[in-house]
Amino acid sequence: MSVNKGAQWEMSLLISSVMDDIGVNEEVIVLRRNVHSFREKVISVIYETLMYPKSEWTIYSVGSQVEGSTTDGMCSDIDQLQVHNNKNVCLTEADYKENKKNVLVVKDERCSPQCCLLQLLIKIRDNAPRPASWKNSEDVGAAKEQFRDTEYAEYVTGQMLMSNLIERLNIIEKLKIRTREVSYSGPAINLGLKHDFVYAITCPNIPNCCKVIFDRPRPGHWPKQETLKKLKELCIFLVPNGPPSLGNPCLFHRDQRCGLMTVKGQPNSLRGSLLWRYTTNLSEKCLMFDLNIVQMKAYVVTKMIRKECFAPIIGDSLSTFHLKTALLFTVELFPPVIWTEPCLLVCVMKCLLTLKRFLNRRYCPHYTISGVNLFSEKLSTHEYKKMVITINTIISDNLKCMFEMKIDNIGERLNQYCYLPQTIIEDSLVLPKFRTIPHMVVLLNQCFFFYMDAACEINFTFDEQMKLDLIDCARKLQIAAEEDINRPELSMFSHIMYSFLASLGASSCLEKKQKISKCISDWYQSSISSNLICNRLKYASFLYCSNSNNKAAIQLDRIGRNVTPNMVQSSVPCSRNMSASKQNNVDLSISLAELIRNTAMCVYFTKQEIDCILWLLKFEMFRTLTPADKEIRDSNIHLRYMDLAVVDSIPFLYYLQYLTFRKLGNQERRKRALQKLKSYQVSELYYATVDNRYIHGHFETTSNMLGHCFELEGQVYDAIQTYKISLKYRCLNNAASWHIFRLLFTIYHSAQYQR
Repeated sequence: MSVNKGAQWEMSLLISSVMDDIGVNEEVIVLRRNVHSFREKVISVIYETLMYPKSEWTIYSVGSQVEGSTTDGMCSDIDQLQVHNNKNVCLTEADYKENKKNVLVVKDERCSPQCCLLQLLIKIRDNAPRPASWKNSEDVGAAKEQFRDTEYAEYVTGQMLMSNLIERLNIIEKLKIRTREVSYSGPAINLGLKHDFVYAITCPNIPNCCKVIFDRPRPGHWPKQETLKKLKELCIFLVPNGPPSLGNPCLFHRDQRCGLMTVKGQPNSLRGSLLWRYTTNLSEKCLMFDLNIVQMKAYVVTKMIRKECFAPIIGDSLSTFHLKTALLFTVELFPPVIWTEPCLLVCVMKCLLTLKRFLNRRYCPHYTISGVNLFSEKLSTHEYKKMVITINTIISDNLKCMFEMKIDNIGERLNQYCYLPQTIIEDSLVLPKFRTIPHMVVLLNQCFFFYMDAACEINFTFDEQMKLDLIDCARKLQIAAEEDINRPELSMFSHIMYSFLASLGASSCLEKKQKISKCISDWYQSSISSNLICNRLKYASFLYCSNSNNKAAIQLDRIGRNVTPNMVQSSVPCSRNMSASKQNNVDLSISLAELIRNTAMCVYFTKQEIDCILWLLKFEMFRTLTPADKEIRDSNIHLRYMDLAVVDSIPFLYYLQYLTFRKLGNQERRKRALQKLKSYQVSELYYATVDNRYIHGHFETTSNMLGHCFELEGQVYDAIQTYKISLKYRCLNNAASWHIFRLLFTIYHSAQYQR
């Protein structure tokens, strides 16, 4: 194929610039990785202390989100490995560990290279550990002492094998309050949360089939020796494999240079619940972190080609994991000199050629596990030929298919760069770059989902034990921050837990008309030391509810000085995160902790904090009135927050200022706060109307607060109209219905009294 090298360079730089614009650049990739590394640590603590108290869990974020190999348009799921640390996988009896549930890896002739069975490994008194058998009554008794009955089953050979069903069912049971949607994809459980949950067990030693990356001959420039050294220190996981397929898989045997077919008998459903599969997620993540920015851009481009060009032909049969495997083998094969910005087009083509080679052989090797054909049971015979023809066409056209891509407006962006002057492109707001605040909020919200999860957990199951668990959670987050000085944001989120503790304790004291204890005061002081606006607002709300109005005014003034025009406002779980007015650029060079500190998170109140909540916001907890309200809540997992009072920080600040200065008799500041709240609502409505975009966050609650201000001003008509606006933008599950009923009832009885 004869192609003009200058044209290739020009096209490469063009694609590279577009990738920069949509967030595939070093700054954003590092930020994505930091966000998910932070989530990993926080969620592990949340699981250990609040969701699964007194159990040992470690959470690992894996997949494209944590790798940074995604964009907003790809809408990638967050993949989460939930590793239960009370089990230990042994390759031999010598790997047995005391105080753990030990299982031994066993294989039979029907196990594929990546799969195995796990036989219970028991130790009776001072005897050596041994595999458990149903034929030995002593083994059965010991197994019942060390394992739950639901954790194991009998196999046809008499072996006592670990089942992969019970822990997956436990995950679903724990999260059932969030969703009714459950689907499976291999070992993953998807509960409709844009999250895939995978139960996993740690195998601390590397099995022989996972050592291929260290033994395989290769050029030697990549992976680097220091990377291989890191890989040897990482553990392997075993995950549920799921039921075997009815098909008879075919593969190409490299050594014998022939095709092999495995003919299966009738699948055994019991066997499907006993099979486990090796997974090398941590090794793959380490390898992806070792790629340079050009290699990452090449990978993202191939993923976009898969979605736009391959998926219409073969659906999801060819996954992103196939493309990742092709990329890793390509990076290993070709020298670093080609992985440069001007050669991006060539790099993408070489990745596609590697994939084409696999398709021609009908064999896609796993990069880190030997003997595995990733095409097995994925592609039909006729689809291989279709894919080869499609790849040939894409390569011969020099990736011109990208000019027609819809994802992330790639085609439109490329055409802009080709045909519009640079000055017009830079000034254009039609296709904003990733640096803008709305894009950043989507990413930062992934840090804050746990805040809502903790609030929901407190709201549903709070008791004295949970109070102790919250203290433990805050303490562990603080310890984690001290152990990792590069993660100051962990300390900031420990202060959110202290804010919950303080508010819960203060509400109980106000209810019993008791004095606030020193412990509660210390929790409040700890929470506001983080300078997070959501914590300071909860403290100000408590001060107002306890009639400490002057202190509340001082606190509100401090908050007001921290609010800047460019502040990011986050409204989890609303997907409508930022109004179109906030298109200012964000400085991505600052730390994640600084980004979080410059973010106004929404404020959550649980029913247990009822005496620290403003009167109007109590109605928000009882917004579900009709069967239609309940039906829409049951069908949408993102509405599980509706048993809480949730309010956006900035309008809540204005509302609190209005109420506080009204109580203090400061009429000028009262009017100023009311004007700010009105302007906030009007600006949201304006940009929603003009640009046809979503209104920011919890707009209905903002409108309800404004309506209440009009009530207090004696402007009943304006109040009713404002509540109607609230209902217009959320017609169901809206507390505005209560407020309209109240006002109409008051007007009716007032008219009756006057008669």
